[in-house]
Amino acid sequence: MPAAHYPVYLVTAQDPSWSAFWQQWTALPFWPIGQLWFLWFLLALDILAVGLWRIDPDAVLLKQLLGGRQPTRYVAELVTVTAAGYIPLAAVFNPWERLQFGPFSFQPSFSLVYVIYFFAGVAIGVGGIEQSLLATDGPLAHGWRTWAAGALIGFMLWIIPTGLSLNTEGATAHLLTIFADLGFAFSSALSCFGVLSFFLRFFATPSPVLETLSRNAYGMYLFHYSFVIWLQYTLLSSPLCAVGKAGIVFTGTLALSWVTTVAVSQLPIGSVILAPGARNGRCRSLGPTRTRASRDRLNDWACRARTRK
Repeated sequence: MPAAHYPVYLVTAQDPSWSAFWQQWTALPFWPIGQLWFLWFLLALDILAVGLWRIDPDAVLLKQLLGGRQPTRYVAELVTVTAAGYIPLAAVFNPWERLQFGPFSFQPSFSLVYVIYFFAGVAIGVGGIEQSLLATDGPLAHGWRTWAAGALIGFMLWIIPTGLSLNTEGATAHLLTIFADLGFAFSSALSCFGVLSFFLRFFATPSPVLETLSRNAYGMYLFHYSFVIWLQYTLLSSPLCAVGKAGIVFTGTLALSWVTTVAVSQLPIGSVILAPGARNGRCRSLGPTRTRASRDRLNDWACRARTRK
């Protein structure tokens, strides 16, 4: 993160040297970790999930709490649990407020939301993707139009009272804030399911390009921020319009972070951290798909992808 933030310092620095930057960086009362802050939180949830799996390997409790292959029931339960976990914390902490202890940072108002969505994802996948509500022939995929509309409605339920609360005071503003927090619970769940339904409907066919993108996505996330900031800094004095700069930054970041991830994955430590799936030489059935032929193609494609190295 210091290397990624260095260009931000250069914009206004009187002394552009790295030593001056590092002196000011280390003098800060906190450790700026940028968008990577939640990785420690995710690791903690991973460890918790492992512990729960040892106790309940079939995740019977999660399956009972959340609604199987019925997306409507699942969303209703997810909204209810999210609202219960978010609204009380949102009343105490601002959405942009962070608590930081050394390199560990988190947003207290959203902390329970992250836990809820993590285990909601575990509950979906624990019985096998094709046996869950993410089945390619399931009601979520078939109802993609409804879920896309629901995502838009959920966003409105959140953004309208949020906007109105900014221009009001007193009891009315407080009431609007509560409605906005409840709308956030609806918008979060409906947006996720809207995106999932769209991809289940239009991107369920295996694609070598998308498979490669998926396999390298974690590494691309780790590396992309430095490329974003440095490309933006390089283009500051360019006469290009904002749209042109944005296109260059997006394309350049995508390509550079992708190539960097692939290159690092070739190293012994890189293959362990960034591409563990590539080392899995055993092929498992991915379950039933729309037809036997499509299932066989999918299993064959997955087998080849996993044993490529």
